[in-house]
Formats: sequence, structure tokens, C-alpha cells
Amino acid sequence: RLERKEMAALRANEAWIKLPSMPPVTNIFLPTAPAPKTSLEVDFTQALAPCIRKDHEAAIEPLLKALTDARKTALASLDPSRTIASAEMVTADARKYLVLLKGFREAARDPQPPAASSGATSGAASDGLPSAEVKVKGTAAEEAAEAAQKGKLEEDAKAKACAEAKKAKEEKPKTDWLGRPVAKKPVAEDSEAAAAAGVGNKDQEAPVPALPMGEDGKAVGASPPATEGASSGGSGSGGGMFSMLTGKGGGGCGDDGGAGGGETMPTTTKSVKKPKKQYEATSPPVVDGTLRHMCAFVWRDLGDDEGCMFRLGDTILEEASVLFALAQVLLQKAKAEPLNDSSALEVFKWLKQSSGVLACVLEAVKESGPAPPDHTPDDLKNGLLSVLVECSLAQAQHITVRRAMVTMRENKAITHTLLAKLCNDTAERYKAMEPAAKGLCEGGAQKEGVGAYVMAHLRYKQLYFMGMAFCMVGLDRCQSGPENLGYGIRDLLTAKDLFDKAELAASKFIEAARCLVYVDNLTILHGLNDCQQAVTDILDKANKENDTVYFKVVPEKPDALPDRMSNLSADKFELSAGSSGGEGGAGSGSVVVHHPLWTEAAYAAFDPSKAPPLRLGKIPEVVDCCPTS
Repeated sequence: RLERKEMAALRANEAWIKLPSMPPVTNIFLPTAPAPKTSLEVDFTQALAPCIRKDHEAAIEPLLKALTDARKTALASLDPSRTIASAEMVTADARKYLVLLKGFREAARDPQPPAASSGATSGAASDGLPSAEVKVKGTAAEEAAEAAQKGKLEEDAKAKACAEAKKAKEEKPKTDWLGRPVAKKPVAEDSEAAAAAGVGNKDQEAPVPALPMGEDGKAVGASPPATEGASSGGSGSGGGMFSMLTGKGGGGCGDDGGAGGGETMPTTTKSVKKPKKQYEATSPPVVDGTLRHMCAFVWRDLGDDEGCMFRLGDTILEEASVLFALAQVLLQKAKAEPLNDSSALEVFKWLKQSSGVLACVLEAVKESGPAPPDHTPDDLKNGLLSVLVECSLAQAQHITVRRAMVTMRENKAITHTLLAKLCNDTAERYKAMEPAAKGLCEGGAQKEGVGAYVMAHLRYKQLYFMGMAFCMVGLDRCQSGPENLGYGIRDLLTAKDLFDKAELAASKFIEAARCLVYVDNLTILHGLNDCQQAVTDILDKANKENDTVYFKVVPEKPDALPDRMSNLSADKFELSAGSSGGEGGAGSGSVVVHHPLWTEAAYAAFDPSKAPPLRLGKIPEVVDCCPTS
């Protein structure tokens, strides 16, 4: 008995220090999207030509050239397929273009502001300016005089128009060589009278004069004009050569025995249509007093199930798209970088920066204001942005847990309880993303697309880090003393069960990603197998000690996880007031950053009311062909 007590004391002090190593933390990061956020190039000089005032081209030429060059450079840096630049260079190119783009948020300027009135100064205020009452009274008097003069002109025009119409009725109508009456357009002597009477305008038809009457009391001459689609009776011949070319006019019998006008001739042109989608109708220009809605930008919609391009008509949404592409580049760099001790801090910084950039995207979408649903792409209006913001921080927490596990032996402040708190925080972060990620699965096609892909990843990571948290709690219980051995075994059994469920969730994640993006399934499954093997080895050693020495009862339920702990936050993305886009300055969504090229002359050169109608919305892959002869 004495030997057993001495051996038990020795095991309690030293044996648990030689437990198997802890399970590794997975290095698999979520790819940002199945396809990169790409765009088509824009020539601002050509796109904004209809909105530039006459004789103001020279004042705006440097700005338009700078915008075109900056956007071209930014797109080249943001394209993941051809960029090898550093993250700092990509961010600087994006900042330079965003600073230039901010100027479109300002209101349009009047090129010739009204001169100040030099009226009476009797009502001057204390600051020497005329009071508001004098200005209002003077304006009202002028408006009353103009209204009276306009009413008098309208009455004179109506009187002249009535006299001309009465005179035209009394004249005998002229006839052509077939005896048909010829319509005569009355020529108004006064242009204002002609405008009031509706004559003298080439867009309006002349009044049809009365037809001559024959002896039998019937009208003699041409037939009544044929109407498209009419089929009632009455006399009526064909519509002549014009009817044959346009497909309108007479032909065919009516319902009551007359010659109908409903038959149409086939046209010589036909449109070859394909059975797929068509372009949307032309969108009316948006006039809100700013310069935001003068041209269109085409970006790939990452939330679309078909991966189609989308045409935007707002420069704020253009800012959001550029920021989205920048965040995607940062996430892809973090995913592609081999994770080791030297690169961990760099990957950690990229993940925090991408979260801050995505937060600016959400702010920009909110600042753009309400817009028709068809004018906003799916990746900017559903839960994809909010999911990626939180997912970037959760993946940055991966780096925290991994570095803590690596430095645990050297740093005595890092304990199993601290690791359990970090793993619990990571699992709760993934769990909190599920409501927003479910919004991606609302569409029919998205249930098997991006939505299912994101949901499967969130559940896999949540189960994985819950298993890691219970494993850390079980290790702490087992090493704290023999009296806690039973509780530690139950925690380790719970961790093993969670790792088994995480393996099933990872298989579903790999299946959901199979048709969207490449995922290294071998690395994912091998990492889970390593975790399962590590927990199994720990359990075998703990069960052997308990069954031979301590005989502690294993409870039915595991311990509660410790409270989550994390001080992780996103790095705020900021713009520089200079043209180079350096650090510092105003925030992306706080105040408007003024570029030196945005002068008062540049603002006055734009006339947003002249903006052409834009075809906003989704761009289908197949459209109607042009009419062919």
C-alpha cells in the first residue's frame, strides 16, 4: 500500500507533463469568392462627353485623363490573375483612384452665378446686405408682371387662332386631278399665335378640311384614313404604297361587309431573337444635384449565380466595388501565403486590413442611398459583405491561436485555459455569422451556389474550434490533478465527438466548393485526422491511468467552456488627401476628400442634367441580335 501511494504521488506531480502534443490548428482559409472581382475599363473623356459644357473641355481635360489612368492602374493592380505587386502597392493604387473618385460626390456648380442685385438699401440688415423681405417682395412683383403679360399674349394668340380657323372653314377646299381634297396647312402670321393654335409645327398634323358633297348626299373623294387593327365596315380602299411598306392600311373584308383596315403586310426587316435573357430597359437619368450619376461602370457580380457582369450608375457604388476588389486581393494573399513563424504576422495584418476595407464597403453602400433593387448587384446588397467582414477577423484569430500554441512552452503566461478562451471566441464568431449567411441561400440557385458554400464552411470551422476548446479544457483538467481526471476524460470525449462532426461538415464544404472554387481537400481532411489522432492518444493515456490507479467516475456531461476572450479589431482603412494616396487623412466614408484637380472650374464644367440614359442592371450573356434585312 505504501508503494502505491508513493507511485500515485509521483504520477500526480510528473506523469501528466508527458502527455501527447496538442492537436494542430488548421491553416485553411476561406477563399473570398468563386471568381475575382473584375471590371471593364472606362474612358472618362468619352463617357462624360455628353455632360461637359461647351467651351469647358480644356478645364476638365487634366482631371478626366487622371481618372482614366488611375482607374486603369488600379484595375491592373487589383486583378489577381496578373498582379505580383505587394499589398502596400496595390492599396496605394486603389487609394489614388478612390481619392479622385470622391470628387463626384460634390454638387454641380453653376458656371455663371447670378450677380448680386444693387437694389434699395433701406431694408439692409446689420451685415450690410439687403433683407430677405425686400428680396421676396421684389421677386413677387416681377413674377406678377410677367404672369399678366403672358396671359395677355395667350388671349391675343387664341383670338387670332379662332379667326384663322373660321376663315379656313369658309374657303372652298382644293382638289387634285382625281377630285380628292388636298389638305392645306394654314400659315400663321404670328409665331406666338401659331404656337397657341397648334399650327406651324412640323410635328403636328394639319386639320383635315371638309369633303365635297355629291348629289346623293355622300362624300366624294378619298376613303377615310385606315387605322391599324380596325375591322369595321365602310368604304375604304388599300393604303397605297405607304401601306405596303409599313404594313398599315386597308385590305381584307370587315366584320359587316366593308373593306377592313386590320390586315397588315409583312415588313421587309425582321429581328432574329434568341430565347434567353434580354437587356433591361433604358434607365432614366437620376438627378439629385450631384455628379454621381453621369456615367456607368461594369463589374462582375460575385453574388450572381451565373457570374454575370453588372452595370452600375453611381460613383459611390463604384467606390464600393473598388474597395471590395481590394479586400478580395488582401484575403487571397493571406490564403496563398505559406503560414509559418515568419509570415504569421504578415498574414495577420492582411486579414485585419481586409476586414477594415470591407467595413468601408458597407458604409459606402449605405451612403449611396435607396436605389431600385435591379440597380444594385447582389454582392453589395445581400449578406455576403457582412459575412466577409466577420470572417476576416475570425480567420485572423486563427493566427492568434496558432502563435499562442507555438510559444506556449517559452511563455508561461499562455495556459490551456487561455487557449480554450481564444478557441471559444473563434467558434462563437463563426456561429454569429450564420444568420447573415442564410440570406445568401434565399434564392433558388444560391442554395447550391455561393450560399451553400459559405454556410458549409462556417459550420465546419465552428465545430472544429469548439472541439479545440473542449480539448484544451480536458488537458487542463487532466494536468491539474488526479481528482479532476474523470472530468478531463469527459471533456476529451466531447472534443473527439466534435472533431468527428467537423470531419462530416468539412466533407460537405468540399462538396459544395467542388463546382465553384478549388479547395485543398487533402490538407483539410489530413488536419482533422491529426486532431482526432492527437485526442485519441491523450484519451488512451488518461483512461489507462484512471483504470489502473485512480478509478475516477467519468461524468455524463462535459464542463462549461470558459468565457470567450479577444481584443481583436479591424484596421480602419483611410484615404489620404494627397494624390498619392498615402497613410492618414479622412476616412473612406466620413468626409469628402478633395483632390487638387477638382477645382471650381472643373465642377462648373459638368452639367449632370445632360447625362444620357444608362442601361443599369445585370448584363446577360445572350442578347437580341440587331435587326437584319
